[in-house]
Amino acid sequence: MFEADFRLVLEQHLNVLSVSERVESLLGYESVALLSSSPSLERLIHVADLPRVRRLFYLTITAASGELGVRMRHISRRILCTLWCYEREVTAKGETILSVRFAEPATANPVTRDGASPVDLMALMDSVNERVHLKDRNHHVFLANHNFRRAHSESSGPLRDLTGLSDYDLFPEEFADQSYAVEEEVLTGKPLGLLEQETMDGEGKKQWLDHRKFPVCSKEGQIVAILTIGAITTERVLAERALRASEASLKEAQKIAGVGSFVLDIESQTWTASDVLYEILGLDK
Repeated sequence: MFEADFRLVLEQHLNVLSVSERVESLLGYESVALLSSSPSLERLIHVADLPRVRRLFYLTITAASGELGVRMRHISRRILCTLWCYEREVTAKGETILSVRFAEPATANPVTRDGASPVDLMALMDSVNERVHLKDRNHHVFLANHNFRRAHSESSGPLRDLTGLSDYDLFPEEFADQSYAVEEEVLTGKPLGLLEQETMDGEGKKQWLDHRKFPVCSKEGQIVAILTIGAITTERVLAERALRASEASLKEAQKIAGVGSFVLDIESQTWTASDVLYEILGLDK
């Protein structure tokens, strides 16, 4: 696991006062470049995380020390899900200085700490038809079933080891941003996160994937991981689109012909009508 140390001050922009040489191993930039603000540190922080980083300097909002997940951009343009361990100090001049040690977190398996067998867990994950994987709280994969690994491997090659990768390594950045946001909600206790993805299958045809994300809790009730179950829903999506297109065509045909229709639910004694029928009868909905 690579680590780097920063000392930061917030003036008009986020300025680097000092940085360890180890930053090159993590971000690919030399420490001299970051000290000269070329590029500026703010450009390397994900735009959605920058407000949270800025809030670390406000004494009335955050604690004097703690941890914060921050997405940073490597020189290769790859997004890294890093963990910031920060401490804050106030100088005699009243400036707030932030000392940060940040790293690309080492991936561990938090689910098996309670004594569960990883072999049984993998057997369970491999027994389903969906694409299933588990991530730690820093959004890195630590367990993935056969179907998920196959989807992210060469079709004729061996299964790829996805351990330690994030969605930014596996999906387009736009989708990875959406997935990260949903997972952040799950980590706050939301019982279910939903996300739909439009992509291409191995033959170059459009397909749709439904991603369902769930919090995984320890025996003490703390959220230690995120479970994602991905299912191909192409048939359902196409059927829904065909139904919407059919309904739209029916409405247009009724409008052209001046013909209305209604549906009567005998049991509940309620009825719904088409817009054209409302117009014919001179009624509003």
